[in-house]
Amino acid sequence: MGPMSTGVITATYNILSVILLKSLKYIDFPSQIGYLMCIKILLTVWSRKLEVSMSFSIGDKAVYPAHGVGVISAIESKEVAGTKMDFYVVQIISSGARLMVPTSATSRIGLRNLSDEGALRNVYSILRTPRRVSQRAWNRRFREFNDKLRTGSISDVAEVLRDLSSLKQDKPLSFGEKNMLEKALGMVVSEISAAEARAEGEVADEVNKLLLPN
Repeated sequence: MGPMSTGVITATYNILSVILLKSLKYIDFPSQIGYLMCIKILLTVWSRKLEVSMSFSIGDKAVYPAHGVGVISAIESKEVAGTKMDFYVVQIISSGARLMVPTSATSRIGLRNLSDEGALRNVYSILRTPRRVSQRAWNRRFREFNDKLRTGSISDVAEVLRDLSSLKQDKPLSFGEKNMLEKALGMVVSEISAAEARAEGEVADEVNKLLLPN
């Protein structure tokens, strides 16, 4: 079981807030606020207790949000604020970056296993479907794309790749958009390559063909 999503926590908190405000209309306002704060704290604690961190071994491949596929190169122990903690050392394949993730916080950070066959089928489906580029201002759209890259979801990254590739056919991309397109392409290709044990060049050719205009 993974961590309870922030959306579920927020929705539950909002529902309980409405119920409380209606049922406690005869109680003074400060007391209502106190009740709401208590509920919010309880829900936060509950979600953290439900969190179960994923376990990795040295040599395993894993996906780190906004960075892509990496290899667990080591497991190290360090003292942090007087407390001994174990960390996964993740070597990102594309950039060579070395990241350290507490073994007890993989789910919260978003470190995950490579996508399974079903998730990869969904990626190919996304790349084949028409784009859905937001009509908002370019800076708002840029933030939306950037947020998707940070989720750690290969489906979200595939949507960014598809939409920016399609947008590129209509107008020149900005410098930031070009970098984002290259990053999304690299993340999708590297994960498919690692998950299916195929050469990155072969996967890149396949993905680029799917992105060509019809």
